Amino acid sequence: MSETPSGRPHFPTTAVTESIIVSGHVHGVGYRAFVLSHALRLGLWGKVRNQEDKTVLVVVSGLPDAIDQLVLELQKGPFGSRVDCVLRTSLGVAGEQSGPFVIDRDL
Repeated sequence: MSETPSGRPHFPTTAVTESIIVSGHVHGVGYRAFVLSHALRLGLWGKVRNQEDKTVLVVVSGLPDAIDQLVLELQKGPFGSRVDCVLRTSLGVAGEQSGPFVIDRDL
């Protein structure tokens, strides 16, 4: 959030998309369901999936502040997980919302 010249808060209204890779002990601990729950609560859309290299991939779109809040949760993870690294990559301005946040079960 920034301020306008009048001193009023300015909230960004442009949705962005990020690719986020989470590494650590994040398979078999309910991590994808954890991500889904927080993404839906924050009004984000996209998907989460397990990767063959034992990382979790999150492709998420929404307002930057909401994505920042999601990343804070990703760093904590659910009980039983251990998050070693959260790597964010901006994919630019988001296209039109294509539906709710989902768990992508395909590897």
